[in-house]
Amino acid sequence: MEIWLALEQVVDRGGIRYLGLSNVKPQKLRSVLKNSRIKPAFVQNWFRKETGYDHDVAVICKEEGIVYQLFGIFDASNSWLLDSLPVQYRAQRKHISAHEALLQQMVEETTASGWNICVLDGTTDKDHMAGNLAAVEQADNRSADKNGILLELIGWK
Repeated sequence: MEIWLALEQVVDRGGIRYLGLSNVKPQKLRSVLKNSRIKPAFVQNWFRKETGYDHDVAVICKEEGIVYQLFGIFDASNSWLLDSLPVQYRAQRKHISAHEALLQQMVEETTASGWNICVLDGTTDKDHMAGNLAAVEQADNRSADKNGILLELIGWK
């Protein structure tokens, strides 16, 4: 907490615009929110099945208006999401890869459900990056799947 409070002073002097946390557990996030003047602008955590897709931290972020940056959506433990029916159906229907379909569906469903997320793409392959960015740009939040099939699969609904 001492470091966070020191960083708040740097914000006050204009040296930092936004403060954020990474790899944080729900208890620590609640503690920072309770004991600080400046709440985190974002939280960046691993998005893995083993952690319940970080549901508890994501809920706090949603309630507090904090951007939740999920990292590792293509982690090996998430390969089952790429094979899931909603992702495969979207990939076939839109003629895109399963990776692009997963990104697009995640962005559409979270936006439609009021989540403020940012998917961090860790690829170093230019072609994969271009495809992933195009998929996110082509996400249609106006006609998003309101039933949240993917969110239900990961336990966010």
